[in-house]
Amino acid sequence: EYFRSVSTDPASRDYIGNILTQSELVRLACKPPEERPDLTICQGSVKQSGYVSAVVSHDDGAAPSDYDLIGSVESGTGLAALEKVRDIAHVCLISGAEDAAVGPIAMLAADRFCRGNQALLIVDPPARWETPDDVIGDQRRSDFSSPNALTWFPAAKLRDAAGQWHMASATGAVAAALTETERTRGMERLYDEPLTALRSGLRMASDVQPEDAQRLLRAGVNTLIQRNALHLQLWGNVTEARHTNLVAGCDDLDLRVQILSLSRRIRLGTRWVGMHESNPRVWREISEQLATFLGRLEARGMLAGRGAAEAWFVKCDRDTHKGEQAASGTIFLVGLALRKPGELYVLRFQQAKSGCTISELGWQFELAQAI
Repeated sequence: EYFRSVSTDPASRDYIGNILTQSELVRLACKPPEERPDLTICQGSVKQSGYVSAVVSHDDGAAPSDYDLIGSVESGTGLAALEKVRDIAHVCLISGAEDAAVGPIAMLAADRFCRGNQALLIVDPPARWETPDDVIGDQRRSDFSSPNALTWFPAAKLRDAAGQWHMASATGAVAAALTETERTRGMERLYDEPLTALRSGLRMASDVQPEDAQRLLRAGVNTLIQRNALHLQLWGNVTEARHTNLVAGCDDLDLRVQILSLSRRIRLGTRWVGMHESNPRVWREISEQLATFLGRLEARGMLAGRGAAEAWFVKCDRDTHKGEQAASGTIFLVGLALRKPGELYVLRFQQAKSGCTISELGWQFELAQAI
């Protein structure tokens, strides 16, 4: 968040106490200074700093294990603490041990959580990745593959108050950049500028040659590029789906973000259906609700094509409930033209009292034509 040209004068239109009411992060907790604060100066320079990074050292016991990261539902810790959060777009998973990678147990648990909540898992590269060959070899040996996971190479580093460089997590900066990209440009325009810029005090731990960046792409790993003193750029636009995922496009980060976001919005917006008995009246109401929602997306240019069947479709009728018991809830299909008209990505939603189950049926051209 940036709030420029604020004032400490309570009579001013730009009084900081009023301006910060627009913030989602902070509020003015006490009386502001009576005079203009001094400039924040870059360390080792006489120039004004445009960005301030904080590095806080602390030690509160043993480093968290994979099981600590997974947590407990009973105690509300780790990933389990997020179960009560209604809407989650990104999960940043960071190892608690210095220079240690997140273990496979925590990765699998986090991936499962993200799959169930239509969220993107963002993970720093492990410290053992020192060269592109290390990355590619490690990825070949790894059994982990997910269209909902994002990582990069090289790792980032940050300078502490003593001027020493240390390895640092870039997951928060990546999540913030992805959120800002979607908020300012809209999902329908992600393809125009697939490079995500990170404005931070972070620096790269090493450089990557262009030919190596292409090799990393095929391994499902993005490249962190130093554009200038203030900006890093996440280049590649890939998820960790790699070649093991059979659904085309699951390795496309922008496309995947769009699918996850729309799936999550539909799940949350239709949650009321699970509280009602599944019957033709409910089927009709959910179809009308979704038709209105998808029509608005189409009007905003967020779907390819024009009109039902070419840009989108909704199906909730006796066909979608064949062989299902009433207790199974309400089942409906949604098709979304995310790449080109008539080529629809189909999602199956099953809303019940116990929750919502989403199955991705992939690209279904013939199904859309039949409907």
